[in-house]
Amino acid sequence: MRRIITWALAFALSISTVWAQYSTAEEVESALNQAKKDQDKLKIYVQGAEDLKGSNPQKSIEYSNKAIELSQKVSKVFKLRGFARALGADAYTTKALVLMNQEKNKEAEPLIATAIKVRKGLNKKSQDVKIARNYRLLGFCIEKQR
Repeated sequence: MRRIITWALAFALSISTVWAQYSTAEEVESALNQAKKDQDKLKIYVQGAEDLKGSNPQKSIEYSNKAIELSQKVSKVFKLRGFARALGADAYTTKALVLMNQEKNKEAEPLIATAIKVRKGLNKKSQDVKIARNYRLLGFCIEKQR
């Protein structure tokens, strides 16, 4: 019984580290230092990029870039392929949002198009809403360029 409780507590702590909300780059870096697996680091990069996009756009772009790079590496592991690609698409979208907030719509447009392409390639119903959101962002991005 004690083993089960210990295992459950360790599992809960590992999940809370991976899906935490980050308010500073230091918190993200601390979580990355604690993460052992690439897929955990990928989640942290994506969440850190999302959480810091308003308060620290440069770090958000940096974490998005690292997430995109790591998603390509992790997606080579067959059982993690869809997971890694979906998080990679999230990273493309987050980076595009930061660029759009900086009025860099021309740079954001191909990132959104890539996110759409990746999500469509997953062939999962769970991606439909995100695909629709990406098309909406693409429309805003193109409209702002006129």
